[in-house]
Amino acid sequence: MSFIQNLTHAWQHTNSLLCIGLDPEPARFPVPFTGSSDKIFEFCRMIVDASATYACAFKPQIAYFAAHRAEAQLEQLIAYIHAEYPGLPVILDAKRGDIGSTAEQYAREAFERYQADAVTVNPYMGFDSIEPYFAYQDKGVIVLCRTSNPGGSDLQFLESNGRPLYQIVAEYASQKWNTNGQISLVVGATFPNEIATVRQIVGDMPLLIPGIGAQGGDIAATIKAGRTAQGLGMLINSSRAILYASNGHDFAAAAGKAAQETRDAINLYQPSSTHNTITAYGARYVEINRERYTHSILVRPKTPVQTWPVSSFSALSNEHFSMLTTSAPAEEIEIVIFGSGAQLRFPSAEFIRALTARRIGVETMDLYAACRTYNILVAEGRQVVAALLIEMI
Repeated sequence: MSFIQNLTHAWQHTNSLLCIGLDPEPARFPVPFTGSSDKIFEFCRMIVDASATYACAFKPQIAYFAAHRAEAQLEQLIAYIHAEYPGLPVILDAKRGDIGSTAEQYAREAFERYQADAVTVNPYMGFDSIEPYFAYQDKGVIVLCRTSNPGGSDLQFLESNGRPLYQIVAEYASQKWNTNGQISLVVGATFPNEIATVRQIVGDMPLLIPGIGAQGGDIAATIKAGRTAQGLGMLINSSRAILYASNGHDFAAAAGKAAQETRDAINLYQPSSTHNTITAYGARYVEINRERYTHSILVRPKTPVQTWPVSSFSALSNEHFSMLTTSAPAEEIEIVIFGSGAQLRFPSAEFIRALTARRIGVETMDLYAACRTYNILVAEGRQVVAALLIEMI
């Protein structure tokens, strides 16, 4: 699967456009990690575990590892994300820019040593500075275009034939260089007008958008300017606001909460769907089209959400599962997704026998996986019912 395919799957699977930047600064680590460069992997691992549910990608910044002689920990971290969260692509934020054999070595570093799924590159030296990366045809090449730093305007707004340089980069990247379909662009959230201009030039090409959070980017303006017709096409990055949400012992939980809030804030400005889409979820709630439910529910793509009158896993009965076919004829249901609450638990075979007898597939998973799977199946046009157990405690 190519980087673009993997990214598209992640957008649909997670219902998230949030990319979480991993920029570890040991001096800012909470107790007991403060100042310990040998704890970089452990700090980042805990951040990843707490926030992966809410992200579509992770973006480690190579300088934060190299400055502390922690390249081996970076390798370990990327391998960990791939092993534990195989659906989430990892972008190596390196911003390399060189030519010839040196660029070949940078490509080897990113894709062979670190096993990244994509890498950021600087196009200032022209096409031959990024061409070696295309030899890795399943990888992504993310080209700097309109960056979020104030000094970016020094060069990016210099005109060529009456057009600013960043627009020329967008045009070259999308129309001349992208023969293998591997390119994405970096466009900062601090400049929503430029995001809109770039989107017009490049069509549905993915945009990596830094600047949300600590850099002050406006989420609503960013979404309006950068989304594709499908409401996708963006990796909206937040780093420090998530990594350092707390400097106490609760730092991982606080990072997870900050990631969830950022993901939910992004989804708030997504266009409304004609289908019932799960726009947010947690251990004790599910949101359908941004409406929150704190009790068990039955969800189908195009019918009103139903209350599912079950308060706990132990209270499940035949009657509860028979409700799954009452809202529509059984022949209109292809598969039932049962979300068994915060933990994965399997219902009695007796409960689902009537469904399988009618050739209705039944898949059991925890609530989080059920929500993600439901969105994927809806996007594929499948006839699905999600039975989501939210236990009342």
